Amino acid sequence: MSIDELVNKIASDTGIYFYTFEQDNDVIVAKSHFFDLRFGPTYVEVVEDYTLPGPILKNLLMENLPFTIDYIVDNYYDILVEFLDELHTKCIGAEINDEESVID
Repeated sequence: MSIDELVNKIASDTGIYFYTFEQDNDVIVAKSHFFDLRFGPTYVEVVEDYTLPGPILKNLLMENLPFTIDYIVDNYYDILVEFLDELHTKCIGAEINDEESVID
């Protein structure tokens, strides 16, 4: 499966929108609202890439990222999708809480 197909499958299975792709040497980077997926030759790494996080979201991302999994791990795709789905849900909640704390 190509990286393009893999990202599309991840997006379909998690509901995460990836708005751009970049290449950094031999690493392909898929960017979403809260984090980036870095597809290396032997691994996938999830790293923070949120430009203006509030303190709740920032702490959540710092506690959970970076996350790296090798392609050779049994069921790496299922593990990755479960991690991304859970993290994305938590990020949405944290972003809402940060916005509400600004309004109060």
